[in-house]
Amino acid sequence: MPPESRTGPKKFSASDLLDQGKDRTARGPRRADAPVVADVPTSTTSLRLADPESGKYERVTVYMTTEQQTWANAAAFKASSVDVRYNSSEVIRLAMDRLKDTMSVEDLADALAEQAWAEAEAYPGRMKRKMPPRPGA
Repeated sequence: MPPESRTGPKKFSASDLLDQGKDRTARGPRRADAPVVADVPTSTTSLRLADPESGKYERVTVYMTTEQQTWANAAAFKASSVDVRYNSSEVIRLAMDRLKDTMSVEDLADALAEQAWAEAEAYPGRMKRKMPPRPGA
């Protein structure tokens, strides 16, 4: 039966569902005026949106431990109410804004080195990536 004459509910493929919204979040080529680490503004509101003119966030991939993901999801759920729903992306954006406002780049580098060595003990796969010098060594 040709599609025009078919009656009944519209059918979707898995690909149709997975591709939904890609136009909204697809990343184009890096803008020439996009900030780099050296000239990132200090105001959290200016960093909140990837492109303030379009009002869009950028889609990124972040690797977290199962415990971190569980905590972020639970924190968002517990902070939500009947009228307002939060998600783990909002928790992570808030954490990044607060971290940026309270920690210098030098302190961040030291903390990241400590975290890398702590993670290497719990997650042996971390040692496959280049490790920073061990703190205090």
